[in-house]
Amino acid sequence: LVPGDGEPRKEFVVVPGEKALLHEPDVLTLTLTAPESYGIDAGQPLILHGVQVGQVIDRKLTSKGVTFTVAIEPQHRELVKGDSKFVVNSRVDVKVGLDGVEFLGASASEWINGGIRILPGDKGEMKASYPLYANLEKALENSLSDLPTTTVSLSAETLPDVQAGSVVLYRKFEVGEVITVRPRANAFDIDLHIKPEYRNLLTSNSVFWAEGGAKVQLNGSGLTVQASPLSRALKGAISFDNLSGASASQRKGDKRILYASETAARAVGGQITLHAFDAGKLAVGMPIRYLGIDIGQIQTLDLITARNEVQ
Repeated sequence: LVPGDGEPRKEFVVVPGEKALLHEPDVLTLTLTAPESYGIDAGQPLILHGVQVGQVIDRKLTSKGVTFTVAIEPQHRELVKGDSKFVVNSRVDVKVGLDGVEFLGASASEWINGGIRILPGDKGEMKASYPLYANLEKALENSLSDLPTTTVSLSAETLPDVQAGSVVLYRKFEVGEVITVRPRANAFDIDLHIKPEYRNLLTSNSVFWAEGGAKVQLNGSGLTVQASPLSRALKGAISFDNLSGASASQRKGDKRILYASETAARAVGGQITLHAFDAGKLAVGMPIRYLGIDIGQIQTLDLITARNEVQ
């Protein structure tokens, strides 16, 4: 029962419980749009800092997605700003990966009620409509796509040992993932997503290389095998580090170069080309020594028929 004014009467219209809030004076109504329902339905709560401040009134299916009408209690309407964001209040997050299955559960009440979480914001005029984000990470990046946002794009001459979902590492620490690998006529484009909290690691001197399942190197010192963890061995990985040097920020158009190996990447700024008339004693991977110390290795051997030499 919502108290009101006027003459007393004996007959009343009973409204659905999820729409009762609309009959309170000075209630705030907003429209939320989303590409899908995310399990949200009429009657579920709007939560701000763990406190219910409103309710989902209606859900409508459109050709472009789903539209929700929500109502916010009068005493809380001033908390909604122009930069406020609305996020699905997930009851449970399930992460399935090669390392196993991880369950991140919400509180008991959130398991039962679900609903929408409000990130209050602090500036801007209130809007009539807001997007509804699938999770907190997408809200922070203003992304409604099913795929993570692209942070940086790479270009490689040959197909690296990576795929969508492969991890991105900074000094062996996971900071992101590979979103897509796209073939072109003479190269491959790789889009990476770096988590927001680690994007400060990207600089103009960042250099990227592909990590295979295992590193096998045969040279004068013998056979060296360096195995990777199982998850990286199955899906591959891309590593990067910040290196100084005149060529460390080399690009192909608007994309950074993805090198085939760490050795090739760390040689950026220090590559030289040698010419020989006989490569019988040379091989790819052979070390380059200075005063008995390995300071590099041979990356490629190419036959230059026009000059009858090896480069």
